Amino acid sequence: MRVLITGGNCGLGLQLVKVFHENGHIVYPLVRTEAALTQLKKQKKMFCIMYKHIKKR
Repeated sequence: MRVLITGGNCGLGLQLVKVFHENGHIVYPLVRTEAALTQLKKQKKMFCIMYKHIKKR
């Protein structure tokens, strides 16, 4: 199964990432900062997606 998890670097989102990843699922965690992205990649060695909100002018 493929799973997309928002807030995948902390709290409930991180726990869901761990559970799905440990059970062999393909996990795509969404994070907001590059620091969170780097930290999660080091922990789980998986593909991560960084979300960046751009405000309209």
